[in-house]
Amino acid sequence: MTVHEVITSNIIKKLEDGVVPWKLPWDKTSGYPRNIDAKDGEHYHGINILMTVMQRYASPFWLTFNQIQKKGGRIKKGEHATPLIYAKTTEDDEGARHFFYRYYRVWNTTQCIGIPTPDIPVNTRINNPIAAADAIVAGWTAKPEIRHGYSQACYVPATDQIHMPNIEVFNSSEDYYDVLFHEMTHATGHDSRLARNFKYTGREYAYEELVAEIGGAFLSNQAGFVDRTIDNSASYIDYWLNALKGDSKLVLTAAAKAQKAYELITESTNESRATVAA
Repeated sequence: MTVHEVITSNIIKKLEDGVVPWKLPWDKTSGYPRNIDAKDGEHYHGINILMTVMQRYASPFWLTFNQIQKKGGRIKKGEHATPLIYAKTTEDDEGARHFFYRYYRVWNTTQCIGIPTPDIPVNTRINNPIAAADAIVAGWTAKPEIRHGYSQACYVPATDQIHMPNIEVFNSSEDYYDVLFHEMTHATGHDSRLARNFKYTGREYAYEELVAEIGGAFLSNQAGFVDRTIDNSASYIDYWLNALKGDSKLVLTAAAKAQKAYELITESTNESRATVAA
């Protein structure tokens, strides 16, 4: 199987089990998944976040087989590895760079014996997630105009505007921000920003929607939203099953674009946090 097929088959298996990987509630304390030897502030990105979080282990720490051996541990009987990807580059005779993907396998610390789990950093954002969500929206200084009072939420590329119902219409403030984050991710694709090609039919539509789904999930996690009610209706899951079965590269490329969208939106917010921490 190719790298794309390995990753997509894992996502499809979760969907067939009724689990939507990019809509999982995020852990209350552990934050982003990361390698056990990662430095402070380092964590997985893009598709590797989804691949690890959707396993629902309590620990955010992961190891390769070699790391487990070097640390004197072993894998519990019957435990299965999780595939993650990394990109490699080559140069042709003309100096042009080409990217290709490889995958490797990791295990969570809870799947191992003899591997102490490091202290788990507390996710303090959950103390006031609405204020954190407000900060994300306010921090994106290059965002499009957000207009309220509409019956439906959408991003309008032609006018570079986000249309939203009033917050009172939603079941909760968290639901409002979940939808707004989805539309904000769409807006990063405008020609003046990340220049994704907006098309609303076929594969292009599924691709852009998946970018917004994953990017919105990343932003919700940044705000500290947890224990969210998710859309796991049969029609919703069937839509994504059909899309992913028709294109094994869809989720991999969408997750990479969603990561870029997330980084664009939160750049100033993260810089402010780093300045305060310093």
